[in-house]
Parts: sequence; structure tokens; C-alpha cells
Amino acid sequence: MKKKFSLPASIVCGLSLSTIAGIAAAGDQLHVNKHGNLVIRLADHDGYRLLSLYGTDVPNQVAYDIHYNEQDSKWGVLNNVTRNVVIRSNRGTDTVSIDDIHLPGNVTVITGAGDDNVVLNNASVAGKLNVRTGGGDDYVALNHSTVYSNVNVRTNGGHDDVFLVGSSLEGQVRILLGRGWDDFSTMDSSYVYYAPLFNGQGHTDTYIDDGTNDYYGGEPVIKYFEKVNIVREPEPEPEPEPEPEPEPEPEPEPEPEPEPEPEPEPEPEPEPEPEPEPEPEPEPTVYEIGETGPGGGTVFAISEDGTSGMEYAPTFIAGQTWGCLGTSAFGMTLTEDGVLGVPSGQESADMIQDAINRNACVAPAAMAAFSYGPLVAAVSADDWYLPSTIELNAIRDSDNPNVVLEFGDGVSYWSSTEQTAQNAFLILESGIPSSASKESVARVLPVRSF
Repeated sequence: MKKKFSLPASIVCGLSLSTIAGIAAAGDQLHVNKHGNLVIRLADHDGYRLLSLYGTDVPNQVAYDIHYNEQDSKWGVLNNVTRNVVIRSNRGTDTVSIDDIHLPGNVTVITGAGDDNVVLNNASVAGKLNVRTGGGDDYVALNHSTVYSNVNVRTNGGHDDVFLVGSSLEGQVRILLGRGWDDFSTMDSSYVYYAPLFNGQGHTDTYIDDGTNDYYGGEPVIKYFEKVNIVREPEPEPEPEPEPEPEPEPEPEPEPEPEPEPEPEPEPEPEPEPEPEPEPEPEPTVYEIGETGPGGGTVFAISEDGTSGMEYAPTFIAGQTWGCLGTSAFGMTLTEDGVLGVPSGQESADMIQDAINRNACVAPAAMAAFSYGPLVAAVSADDWYLPSTIELNAIRDSDNPNVVLEFGDGVSYWSSTEQTAQNAFLILESGIPSSASKESVARVLPVRSF
């Protein structure tokens, strides 16, 4: 929707470098803060000054050029401009020109006393454009530029002009001209998404519409303006030549009626397939004590029919503490007749696992048994656990020569049976459970049920 259009001669003359003279101002500040905002503060001066901002081939880089007179200027680049641009000038006559650049955030320009110009040429602003000028004869112009959010322009006393030429304005447009004489605002060849608002507060304010604008959101709202419409009469379109009347098409000959197709013979119904005979259920494997179990360990206990039982791991884990010192979340229980009973290894292991899951304590011996599996040994099962004292003694007391609980000097095995918050039971070579501190070190022999 952007249409090429030239700025009025008054603006072009107002921006000519040949008119920029005076003394160089000291104390101008240009910097990018840690938030990616470009902040420019122009110091007071008594002459004319032109600040130009323009883009480069480097992302988020802004080049600048400040002319104080024909011989005196400053220039450079500012990096990491990722958010807003704020430009503020005070006393003096200043021109701010933003050319051929995309700015990623809001742009705010505030000028002080003096005849000031704010111009955007072929620029795009991702956020809002806010322009506020002080006293003096001020120009604000958007030339072939795009603003993706709101445009707010406010001038103060003086003869002020606002030009919107060949631009695309995607947000709300508000133009407020201050108390002055002969202010005017011009809309020319621009696309405006919302109905713009023009508000004049001075004398003989004029709004000029050249008839080439596209008001997508509705006609502009004009307050305290004398509106001047420039009407361009369209060229008359030539009258179309009359089309010749088409010749009547000949009536088609009637097609002969097709002969009826013979009815297809019915297909014979397929014979039902015989139902497959059910596959016989596989007979369960029967195990003997001393044989290799289904998980890869040695069977040390079986049921009457030999299809279920228990096996212990082919290797032990050395050098483990029981852990959970000072924590008693499981352990000895009373039977119905009041005698202390020992939970099975699986029951104790479940209680230990629950305490670990609740972050109540850390149990290295039980965790070593839980971690036993195909990744650490030549076994196929991964559901091993720490046995109770009764299960360890069942291995020790077995009469089968293939079932052996190895002992030696100082060798003992941890059971999952806890005595107190401080002690748990070891199995020594004698087979008698021995109470020991949970910080003692002993072997771990994992077992599992099948």
C-alpha cells in the first residue's frame, strides 16, 4: 500500500545541510544500556544541529552522524540495540533524521525550545512512535515509512506542520497541534489501519487530504480543523463495444436408449473357515534346588510343584553400609502371640524403597541389591532385593552342595531386617543374626522370588 511521494519543498529546505551552522555542543550523550535501549541526550546549544540515525548491514547496529556546522561533526556506530530508542534535546534548533533502518521497539523523540524537525525516511518502527516538540516552528514528517503500533504526535506553540506521506500506519494515529498560528497537517498516499484523530488547538488550523489515502478503519476524526479535500477527477472510461449476439446452437439429436444390462448371477456364499484349534498352554518349568533359576541365580527354595521359589545372585556386592542411620521406617514386627516376627526380605525391601522414595534416608545396601541386574552381572532378571535374616540362613543351612553362602575371616552379610533406628542385623558364619551399627560395612547378596 506504500505509494511513492515527495516531501513538500518546505521540509526538504528545512533539512538541507547547507543551513546547519553554529557552534558544536559539548556534552552530547549516546549510549546503549544493559536492557538494549538506545538513549540519546543532546546538550543545550545556540546554533543548529543535525542528528542522523541510519542502519548498517550488522543486525542490531545503529550508525549515527551529528553535524554542528559544515566543518564540525561526530559519527560512529552503536551495537546491541534490541529494544527502544529515546532521543531528547533541549534548547537550540535541532533536526532528528531517522533513515533507512528498522528499529525493534518504541521510538520516542522529545525536543525543546527552538525550530525543530523530526523526520523518518524509509524507516520502520516495530513499536510505538511518540514525538513531542517544544515551542517554535516545528516540522514532523513520516515519508515512506512503516509504524507497526500507535503514532502519537504533539506539538507546542508556534507554526507547526505534520506530514504523513506514502506511509503505512498499523496502529492508532493521534495528531495534536498546539496553540499556534496557521498550523496544518497533511495526509497523502498513506495506509491507516484505524480511523486517525486530528485535534487542533490553535488558530486557522488546516487538515489537507489529497484523496489518495486508504482509511482501512474508517474516515479520520477531525476536531477544530478546517478540512480541505483535494479531489482528483478520474479519467472517463471508454464505453465498451456491444458484444455480438451469439448464434443459436443446434438442438442435439436424441441419443438411443441403452439396452438393459443382464443381471449378474449371484456369487456362491463362501464356506465358513474352520475355527483354529486353540494352542496348548505351555507346561510350566519345574526347578530343583541347586539349579540355575529363571533370573540367572541359584535356586535355594522351591514350592511343592517346583514351579516357583527363590534364587540368590551368582555374585555378591562388597563393602556396603546398611544406611538410614537414625531412621526407623520398617523392621521387626509382633506376631499374633506377641512374639517378635521377622518380615520377609520382600516386605522389608518394599518398606526400604518407600523410605528412599520419601527422601527419608539413603540405604546403600538395599539400593545395591535393587540395582543388581543385566547391566552389572550375567543375569536376566532385574527385580533383586536385600534378603531377610531367615532367607540368608536358608541359603547357609541348605544341604545341597550347589547352594553355598561363602564365608571367611571377618565376612558377614547384611540382611534387610532392622533392629532399631541405629542398628540392623548381619548374618555371620555361625548363622546367628548379629546386631551391628548401620554404618558397619558388609557384603550384599541379592535374592529374588519367581
